[in-house]
Amino acid sequence: TVRRVDPRWLNQEIGKRLRALRKTRKLTLAEVGIGVGVSRAAVNNWELGKHQANFLVTTLYNLALFYKVAPRRLLP
Repeated sequence: TVRRVDPRWLNQEIGKRLRALRKTRKLTLAEVGIGVGVSRAAVNNWELGKHQANFLVTTLYNLALFYKVAPRRLLP
């Protein structure tokens, strides 16, 4: 059987990392939103894992699992 990443798990993990990075840098949700061109609410939803992870990210992660390599190895 081929192992696949659960998108819900991936959303939560990405959200945790985004929140930790924002907190470490002492930024507000609004500041991050302005920096990447989205609303404060969108950033909050990302951090809470409420938004579906980008399809490409999920697919990339699944390909890395399939080939048994780190996802970074598939990126330029």
